[in-house]
Parts: sequence; structure tokens; C-alpha cells
Amino acid sequence: MRTRWLYHVLKRSSKELHLKHTDLAEYHVKEPYNGEGDGDSDSPHANVPADDRCPASRSYQPYRPDEYALPRRLFSCVAVRTLRLGACTLEPPERIELPFLETLFLSTIRSTGGNIQRLISGCPCLIDLTLERCGYTDKHYKDPLPDKDFTIVVLDKHLRRFSLRCCHNLVQASIDASELRTFEYRGDVPSESLLTLHGAHKISSCTISFCGMKVYKGALPLLRSFLE
Repeated sequence: MRTRWLYHVLKRSSKELHLKHTDLAEYHVKEPYNGEGDGDSDSPHANVPADDRCPASRSYQPYRPDEYALPRRLFSCVAVRTLRLGACTLEPPERIELPFLETLFLSTIRSTGGNIQRLISGCPCLIDLTLERCGYTDKHYKDPLPDKDFTIVVLDKHLRRFSLRCCHNLVQASIDASELRTFEYRGDVPSESLLTLHGAHKISSCTISFCGMKVYKGALPLLRSFLE
């Protein structure tokens, strides 16, 4: 039924399509605790400052990733302008053509880095990219698998917004930041080699937050190198 509905939408789309496909059990990464309470009183970590509710933390509500495979026709629809995918398996065809897609949001995507990279590369007009908890995790969907590390390269397009949230399998991202205005990072204290922003002179908004209970003093040099 879901595939039939998607085919119907894609077939009848003419000029512009903004598509959101997420599993009903999906939960996005929550905002950091702000000291005022967030209503999640049942969680033992509800009032813990600096815990940004990373998916790997105990207070993060679990999700059940759907093994549903998206129809191949989706990856060659010229009408798609916005694509938000969550809690599904990404297995795009070899040929991806999304010539007018500007906004790509991937959340809780269980896929290889190669598939994620190919999807990004097939969007020449991409200006807004969000990667949230992408990559393979263990059978409990909490911890990243060390043999599934991946890299992302976005040097052939000019992003204006880039958000990287809790992608613990990502070991390196190289971005053309010459037009980047907004940058967001949420995850572990990063290594100096995690992120390379080429020509980052126009960033006007930058948000950095960390997973876990606190940032230890020994990690501060890594943070300083990352921010530089």
C-alpha cells in the first residue's frame, strides 16, 4: 500500500514536490536540556543538564527501523524539491537524478556510507543537508558498528545549511562551505580530522552540542581544534 501510494504521488507530480517519508515509530534527536524541564518526567535522565538525548543514551526513546525499500522511481523524479527520509533502509539505484532537489533530510537511515554519498551526489542543486543518526548500528539500534565507518564529500555544490547530528559512524566529512550560512553539530567531541569546511567565511549561525553527560577536560584540546 505504501509503495502504491508513493508511485501515485510521483506519477502525478508535475512542477514541485516536497516529500516526507518516515516510520510511525521514528523519534528525532531531542534538544538539550535547558534547565526548565522538558516534560519527560518518566525518564531517569529527564533533568540531567548537558545530556542532549543522543540516540545512544538511555533516555532516548527507541525506534523500530523499517526495512521498507523506497521505490526506485523516487530517485529520478525531477519534481522533488524537498526530501525527508526517516527510519527506512536506503538502497538507491545506480543512477540517481534529482536535478532540482534543494533540501535533503536523512534521519535514522540504516545504509552504507556509499549509498548516502551517492544520494547526495545525485542532487546538484542541494543547498540544505541534514544527516541525523545515519549509518549502521548494533542489533539494539544504539551503538555504531566499528566496521561500518563512512565518509561524506560535498565539494561539487554550495551548501547554505549543513547539520550533522549523532552520526557516530561518520569518520570524515569534507564540505564546500563557501556559501555556508548555518552549521550545526551534535555528537561526541570530534577529532580534528572529522570535519573539513573549505572556505567557511560566511557562517552566521553555528550550534555545537555534545552527546553524553559532560565534556571532560582532556577533550577540550580536540574541541578547540575542531572549532578552529
